[in-house]
Order: sequence, then C-alpha cells, then structure tokens
Amino acid sequence: MLSLLVKTYDFIKPPENPEALAALGGNAFDAASEYLVRSPYWEITVNGTPMPVLALPVTRGGLHSFVSVPFSEGLCVEAVPLDRTAESASLSPLRLNTPHELTDSCIRFFPAEASHYCLQLNGDFENPLTVSIQPPVKKNIAGDLVFEPGIHYIDTITLQSHQTLIIQEGAVVKALPPSSDETPTCEKDWAGKKNYRPAIEACGVKNITVTGGGILDLSGLDWHDRSPMAFRECENVTVEGITIIGTPLWNLIIDRCKNVHINNVRLYGHRENSDGIDIVSSQDILVENCFLRTGDDAICVKAMQPAPVCGGRNILVQNCVIWNDKVRCLGITSETQNDIEQVRFRQCDIVRSFPTWTEEIGSLCVIVCDRGTASHISFEDIFIEHEVHYVMNCQIMKDRWSSQPEIGHIRDVTFRNIHAPKGIPSRFVGYDKEHMVRNVLIDGYFYNEGQSPQSPETTQVFAENIVVRRNDL
Repeated sequence: MLSLLVKTYDFIKPPENPEALAALGGNAFDAASEYLVRSPYWEITVNGTPMPVLALPVTRGGLHSFVSVPFSEGLCVEAVPLDRTAESASLSPLRLNTPHELTDSCIRFFPAEASHYCLQLNGDFENPLTVSIQPPVKKNIAGDLVFEPGIHYIDTITLQSHQTLIIQEGAVVKALPPSSDETPTCEKDWAGKKNYRPAIEACGVKNITVTGGGILDLSGLDWHDRSPMAFRECENVTVEGITIIGTPLWNLIIDRCKNVHINNVRLYGHRENSDGIDIVSSQDILVENCFLRTGDDAICVKAMQPAPVCGGRNILVQNCVIWNDKVRCLGITSETQNDIEQVRFRQCDIVRSFPTWTEEIGSLCVIVCDRGTASHISFEDIFIEHEVHYVMNCQIMKDRWSSQPEIGHIRDVTFRNIHAPKGIPSRFVGYDKEHMVRNVLIDGYFYNEGQSPQSPETTQVFAENIVVRRNDL
C-alpha cells in the first residue's frame, strides 16, 4: 500500500517562493493562484518508504505540511526537517504519549493507533507537520461519481438519494469560481458579498456518502463565493477520509439534518469565516477522528432556526485534534435561536489555540446570543496543550450575530477531566439576574504539568451554582 502512494501527488510541485506563499496566510480574503505545494520543509519515510508531503499557507507560522499514511502494526515514521536543525521536538497529541526520539535532526516515532500526529520543533509553531495515520479503508465501495488520482475541476455537484461520491487518494478536486451566468443564492451577505451554491451539496435527500482519501481545494475562489460542502434537510449522511483546503466560507455545513457521521476528515484553512464543521439545527450527529486547522471556529453547534425546527440534540464530537488560529475550538456558539441540548465533546486534543477576535472565545465555549437555552452540554477528557485566552467560557450576551430580542439561558454544563496550561483563566458570565449561567460542574481540572486536581481561576458574573469537584479533598 505504501509503495502505491509514493508518486501519488507527483503533479504537485514545490513552491516558487516559499516565503511569499507563507505570507498569503496573513491574507484572510483573497483567492490564491498558488496554494497547495510539495512541502519545502519536511521529508517523510514510513518503514523506509518515502511519502509525498504537501504544504499550504495558514494564519500564522509559515506553511503547514501534512501527509496521510495508512495504519498498520509496527509503523516507524521518520521525519526530517529541511529548513532548520531540530534541537527539540514535541509530538501531539501529548495525551497519547507516543514513543519518539530525536537523532541527527531526524524525528522518529512509532504510532500505535490511528490519529493525527502534529510535530513541532524547538518549542515553537513555525512550519509544523501533521502526519495523519489513517484507519483501515473500506474496500470495494461502489461510487456513482469517482475522481481518480490527478487534478480535476468542478463547478458544483448536487447529490441525490442513495449516491456515493469518491475522491480517491491522489485526487485533487478544485472548485471553479462562479461563471458570469451562475445565479447567486444570496445577492449580498453581511459582508456585502455574493454567495453561490456549495461545491458539493445535497438537499432533502437520504443515504448519501462522500468518501476517499483525496483533496477538495477551494483556494482559487473569492472570499465568500462558495462553501466546500453543505447538507441541508438530509438524513443518513456519511463524510469520511477527505481533506478540504483553502475554503472561502464555512467548510462543512450540517443544516437541519438527522443521522450524520463525519469521520476522519482533515480541514486546513486560513481565510476569515472558514469555520470547520458547523452543526446547525440538527440531531443525531457523530463527528469523530478529525483534524481541523481553520480561520474561524473549529467544531461548533448552532441553532439558526426558531421553533418548531430542532435547535440541536444528541450530538457527539470525539477523538478530534484541533489547532485554533482565531476564535473557538469546541462548543455552542452565538447563533442560538432555539434550544440546544444533549451535546457532548469527549477525548479531544487542542494542540494550539490563538483566539484573538472577541471576548466570547477560547477552547471550550458555550455562548448564547439569542433566546434559546443551551443545556446538558458536556466536555469530557479534553487535553488542552496550549491556550492564550480562556479555557472554559460560558457566556450569555448579545453580539453582531444576534437576531432575536429575547435573552436565552445556559444551564447544566459539565467539564470533566480537563487538562489545561497553568495560568489560563475561565469565565462564567450571564446577562442579568434573570438570565444567569447556572449549574456548572467542573469535575476534575488539571494543570498539564502535574496530576493533582486543581481549582481553576474563574471570573463569575451573574453565575449561580458553579461547583468545582477536586476529588482530593
């Protein structure tokens, strides 16, 4: 299997000017003529076989390199940095405690399970590498539409019930800008931009799958042109194995859907509003085993429809690895026009979190900005390796996205076995005495440097019954 992947991306070339390409990461709006390149910063071998390493610009820290490797027992990954001497190396998720060693500027590690391993050198975040060790691939899947290895161009694809779309490993599917005769779905959004149909979409259908190990690339589109993928009022949807890059708008939209499984999806983006996975007014949703580095929220639940549409229910996000460059990592965010309940985030790892935009930001958030109530929300076994703003942030407020005059509620939120850097605060802030953050349990809070339970540093305003259970008292 490894030998088949060696020349998979031969048509992708090294960057003409790596520094100029990296600088594109600071441009949150414009399309790119060059985006996905062969990495100039890393070489990889797996059990002695060289693997194709790709790279693209991100918000901060130069180019982010990445490679996918099929899992098997006894893997040995050797990563050689090409741009600097490796004096030290960290391998995330730290929670996995994966054996690794640094010898003669070669970092060697031995992944014992499928996950997304993020390698950083010399204590900083410049030009990192993510090695995605993939679970076994399902064999003999029949596709109604198949993109084989190579480069492909599409306008939009609309999936019908019982259809499967396959983007094979080695395929790069590039979304084209809207043509002059394409009708916008929105003539003028909040940013004054026209919006067009998503590159891949489905509406009101059942039993659809998007799968494969390939790449969906939207880097050539103008800001807010299209989302990569959206499912609206669908049932029984599976998205797995693909990588989405360069998006000018929300990446993966689940809107008023039931029974959706998002598995082992990789998202890389830097442009403003490139949310990762937005679960909107949906129920019975499972998101797992994903890697996300995006230019906005990573994985968030929203209620953008008033009753009687479901606000959000029975949602599980687990085993995901997050690198947050701007806003929030995990949680309930802003648009809460209806009640959201029974949402669980568990066993997720936050490698880096640099939220900078507003106050309702951080690693683990429950933010209510409309009339809905967020209740029975839990964050369990979360390992936060880095955060610069807030670890836990529960807030009732009004912001630019509020669309209802009424004020909502937050209650019955659990944070269990949370590991976070020392010195990073949390906040629990209600709106007034009638709209308080109520009944929050913090059951096991640990500093990354030790194993003793701690009491987190918190700000509490219009907050009631915020309980810290340390289990060592």
